[in-house]
Amino acid sequence: MSDRLWRVAVRVPKHAVEAFERTLGAKAWAVSSFELPPGADWMVEVLFDRRPKDDETRRTIVGTAALLDIAAPTPVVAPVEDDDWVARALQQQPPVRAGRLYVHGSHATKRVPAGSVPILIDAAQAFGTGHHESTKGCLLALDGISRRLRRNSRLSMLDMGCGSGVLAIAMWKLWRAKPLAVDVDPRAVEETIRNAKRNGCARFLQAKVARGFRGRRVMRGPRFRVVAANILARPLCAIATPLAARLVSGGRAILSGLLSEQTPTVEASYRARGLAVERRIVLGGWTTLVLRK
Repeated sequence: MSDRLWRVAVRVPKHAVEAFERTLGAKAWAVSSFELPPGADWMVEVLFDRRPKDDETRRTIVGTAALLDIAAPTPVVAPVEDDDWVARALQQQPPVRAGRLYVHGSHATKRVPAGSVPILIDAAQAFGTGHHESTKGCLLALDGISRRLRRNSRLSMLDMGCGSGVLAIAMWKLWRAKPLAVDVDPRAVEETIRNAKRNGCARFLQAKVARGFRGRRVMRGPRFRVVAANILARPLCAIATPLAARLVSGGRAILSGLLSEQTPTVEASYRARGLAVERRIVLGGWTTLVLRK
């Protein structure tokens, strides 16, 4: 790591935030995003431990914009001054309520609301603080399923593309299940382990590096009662067959990271594998699907 941090910032529409967080943040040290007044656009800020390559950054931005069918934003690339960047980012992240789930950072000093299920997540190297619509949609879906599926520590659950581990932690909090959390990015797995420790569930949550359903840990052992996959539309379509095969009869899949116009394509992929749409959660142009086998 160099002795100076570098910041890449892009101004994007609200519906593009998560995609830019994922692509720009793939090799980043930390990622943060916040709404710009008067509320139309968001700023995505990505922090690197060395100066990023201009051509690589530009290709990433252009490619992500093309995927979302928006104009490519112009990045601001600059060294970070000596003030506390992470502290500033954290102060811009208020707690998130998703049904009974209450996701908050360590900077939030207000008392957890009565009847809530608290999850402590700070903005760091991985994605998923609950603020983006796709993550919040997954949390709402988990809360909704938990009202019908009894708490049972023997339930097998999977968080595919775990990021910060917030969904796997929610699974443990809601069911006392022992979820498996996997991600292709080792940093996401490390962050998930750290967050599991902070939430008191490190002994019950497995976090492993795996490339989708190719990993042995994902494909072996009991099939899953609940699978949550907060990724993007194309990868969701690509994993439809193995995901459906690894669900028990009556099991549920939570799919997110979808722009609303991409939803019919993803739905069709899973209907063809025998899953039925049980619920759609639409938040700010993003859709979370709850499917039942």
